[in-house]
Amino acid sequence: MGKELNCSVRFGKQQSEGKALLETSEILFRGDFRLKIPFSTIKSAKAVDGELRLQIADGLAIFQLGASAEKWCDKILHPKSRIEKLGVKPGAKVSLLGDFDAAFLTEVKALTKSVSKDKAAADTECIFFAADLKRDLGALPKISKSMKGAAALWIVYPKGQKQITELDVLDAGRKTGLKDVKVVGFSLAHTALKFVIPVSSRWFFRDPHGIEVRHSPVSEMSLPQLTALPTGCAFEPRCELRREECAAAIPRFGSSPAVTRPAASWSDNLDCCWRRILLLRETDQNQGEKAN
Repeated sequence: MGKELNCSVRFGKQQSEGKALLETSEILFRGDFRLKIPFSTIKSAKAVDGELRLQIADGLAIFQLGASAEKWCDKILHPKSRIEKLGVKPGAKVSLLGDFDAAFLTEVKALTKSVSKDKAAADTECIFFAADLKRDLGALPKISKSMKGAAALWIVYPKGQKQITELDVLDAGRKTGLKDVKVVGFSLAHTALKFVIPVSSRWFFRDPHGIEVRHSPVSEMSLPQLTALPTGCAFEPRCELRREECAAAIPRFGSSPAVTRPAASWSDNLDCCWRRILLLRETDQNQGEKAN
């Protein structure tokens, strides 16, 4: 899932149109001939007049990339560290489920002190789950329920093993309602797949006692479903939502007397959304009083 471009490549006496792929630790070319160049084998890398020129032991490979040549060259010369690729920010709340190598633990602890082991901490921002066998994926339903907002779940699994495959991981993650968004080479022997809660599902309801009673995309909920919610039920987002998403929810809440605004503070967009909802209700009530 790296960057890819259609381009022309010259290598020795060979030249071909094809597709170049910039991965996390290598560059590939697929055309009339194929190239696989690990960054570690590149002796020099230059971007000249729209050409990416890579000197390797077997010769000079020239990728005609146009405006992208300089960007690709910079990524080759200054590759991101593993922890950067995984998106772990300084001070982030991280949960580690399973066994991880000492080097990775050192990388995580160098960035944050908020590290929980063997249990997903409340409000965790990154969950790393080590799955060595297909049956280990049976823990995903429980893990996914602990996720909130834009939390990331990275499933780390062995490469090229029959006991657990990429398809096994994708199927298990999707069945819990999560969305796969990124893949990273975690190590020489392991791959990491990133899953998140779909934006449309980052809404939930709490009853007057604070207990979560429904977890569903608002855009898919019918009016009967909304009106069936307990009186005083609070509608909350799992993350800050875009203005158009707020606007899309208004028609469904404008006619639902069961839903009230929760006490929690929200973004300006959500406040705007609720003001419009309340205005719609007041208009409906005034119209009803006039009709009577």
